[in-house]
Amino acid sequence: MSNPLRSELMRAWAGAAVARGLLLLALFAGSAHGEPVTRRSASPSTFHFVVSADDTSYLVLADVEKGADLPPHGPLRLTGEESLPSVIAEVSEAHLPADLRAWSKRKVVVDERCHATVSGFALVVRLVGRPDYAGINDSEWTADTVFSAGQKVLAARLDRCKGTFARAASAAPIRVARPAVNEEAVAAARADFLASEVIVQARKEQAEGGVTGALEQVYAPHVVTVRHPTTGETWISLHLRLGEAGCGDPQANVWGLYRVTARGVERTRLRLLAPQQTLDALLDVDGDGQFELLIQDDFGFSRELRSGEDKVIRRVTMPIYECLC
Repeated sequence: MSNPLRSELMRAWAGAAVARGLLLLALFAGSAHGEPVTRRSASPSTFHFVVSADDTSYLVLADVEKGADLPPHGPLRLTGEESLPSVIAEVSEAHLPADLRAWSKRKVVVDERCHATVSGFALVVRLVGRPDYAGINDSEWTADTVFSAGQKVLAARLDRCKGTFARAASAAPIRVARPAVNEEAVAAARADFLASEVIVQARKEQAEGGVTGALEQVYAPHVVTVRHPTTGETWISLHLRLGEAGCGDPQANVWGLYRVTARGVERTRLRLLAPQQTLDALLDVDGDGQFELLIQDDFGFSRELRSGEDKVIRRVTMPIYECLC
């Protein structure tokens, strides 16, 4: 029997795929700038995620994990679709933690291409799914149940701009990868990628699992070639999914990054992504000449910024209360 929410989520995935394509085009063709973050520490940062609620963009200032962390706030306002609800509760500047008050009326840059101004603050709570999967005995979400079950963030409301990440306009630029062409290096990187132990093992598991097309798919990784805007180095990203996404079906989702040197290509990273993860962009957030990864799940519900050592620097998530099979 078909799952109506899964169909709805697949439509959301299609929209997210278009948004990812637009983001990649904008970023790989874009300019360079940089600052802010999701909080667990009050230290300054050059990166913040941007989330959307009620057709408005919010720059995420801090995760609010415990009730004790909640600042005084206004009434809960329920918005969004039935299976993608959000709750917004206004927070006055006076009730912000002291280290966040400086964000009032601050100029920011979204996705290194759109300038906005902070126009207020709010608690933003988001989730996806149905109340019964969250253990709530109700057929519809309410403001109170979404507030209880959703992911809470303290956020700065932006007066314009839609996007994925932002920084304070006064901060150092986030260096954004730019398009490059090097067919010879791409051929060498692809050959190394496909011959890697990770891919070989993935192919073996796909074949043993009886996944159709496993052998053909391996020859067509998605390749993006970029140049670092300050070092001038050329980098090659390869991303390959094996198998059909489905419950219990064997899958592999492999990503690799290569640097082009005078001696050829050098593999710098090779890792398995989670089944639904996709690389959105390569960003040099701290200006050290190395790229951080901007990763998003297929539906756009969860996003991560990862370091070169594969550590999660920032993460924004949405609880999913639904079986997606």
